[in-house]
Amino acid sequence: MSDITIDHLIDSYIQCNGFYLVILKSSDELEKELENTFFDINIIKQEASDGGDEAQLILGLMYLDGEGVKKNINEALKWLTKSAENGNVNAQILMGQLCFDGVGVNIKKKDARAFHWFHMAAEQGDVNAQLIVGHLLYEGKGGNKNVNEAFKWFEKAAEQNEVNAQFIVSRMYFNGEGIHQSNKKASKWIRRAAENGHPDAQFILGRMYAKGEGVKRKNAEEAIKWFKKAADQGHLEAGIITEIYV
Repeated sequence: MSDITIDHLIDSYIQCNGFYLVILKSSDELEKELENTFFDINIIKQEASDGGDEAQLILGLMYLDGEGVKKNINEALKWLTKSAENGNVNAQILMGQLCFDGVGVNIKKKDARAFHWFHMAAEQGDVNAQLIVGHLLYEGKGGNKNVNEAFKWFEKAAEQNEVNAQFIVSRMYFNGEGIHQSNKKASKWIRRAAENGHPDAQFILGRMYAKGEGVKRKNAEEAIKWFKKAADQGHLEAGIITEIYV
């Protein structure tokens, strides 16, 4: 498994910047709207009351941050919940974050409620939510530990080219965690993660070439190439090897 923590995953997903801007590849338009648009609160309230999930999200964010309205956590949670229930992935992710932090929820139930919202986003195909759900299931947070189910979500994220998920899937195949052990599939995913820039994967791929394991044959040139890529990203062991042989 990777050493990525749930807190790190969620913190990298949600940036506390005024309106709690959501870091999503698909959220550029929302970020620009939040940053550059002057809001008429009455229009937003009307659109939110009419069921518009984007307006509900924006209104919830405004109440959450006290921007344009008096800060009100209860109102924020009300509108963010409505938006999330209406299928807004950004709202689902933010509700997951807030529940995970224990905002507006019984502290004993916070992980379960966070899992509920992240799972909704994951089911809609959100790659980062899929990675988070995988970690929650693997660690048993928010419900029973289920390594098989965790693997399923990690693989879904990996198939969407999420590099951390690709690395995790490779290790789970190698160790036979949540899936039948397969060196061949482990090698496939470690290569994909390495090609996508994961330093630990690059180091492992270099070691595979150095030993002739999981590859067609030993190849010192390929080994050094991957060690150097990992070293360039600060991988300590790869850096030591590179200093010796390059």
